[in-house]
Amino acid sequence: MMRMPMNTKSQRAGLQFPVGRIHRYLKQRTQRGFRIGAKAAVYTAATLEYLTAEVLELAGRYIHNSPNHDDMRRKRITPRHLQLAIRGDEELDILVRATIAGGGVVPFIHKSRQLESKQGFMKIGLVSAITVIVRRGKEEGKEGAKKRETDVKSPWDFHGT
Repeated sequence: MMRMPMNTKSQRAGLQFPVGRIHRYLKQRTQRGFRIGAKAAVYTAATLEYLTAEVLELAGRYIHNSPNHDDMRRKRITPRHLQLAIRGDEELDILVRATIAGGGVVPFIHKSRQLESKQGFMKIGLVSAITVIVRRGKEEGKEGAKKRETDVKSPWDFHGT
């Protein structure tokens, strides 16, 4: 008599996440000993596997397309990459409202702190704004610099002058 090879519930469902373990956890956590069907564990494992794959794919894509050249050479996904991936996706940001340890903060510059350029808004700080004014002055002469200096609106100018 030939013995049939053993298949786990995860193999039968075509999943990587452990269906049997999730089924056991679901049974342990129910109140008053309600019955948990086998399909509930398969569905939960499939959902968890999908969400994990989505987050890891977004984090890997962030590493690959990162403007930081140090990140492009990385092979490991860090908590920072997970944070940026989750906060960059609208739906995942709503779903995951937890603090990720070591994730840092998402970079954000308010529009009032940016100077408007011909292409749109340009991220610029106070030191950069002064540098732009000085460079324009060197190119156009001293009179042009004084004229341009009054054109540049400061984010700290609340009087509208």
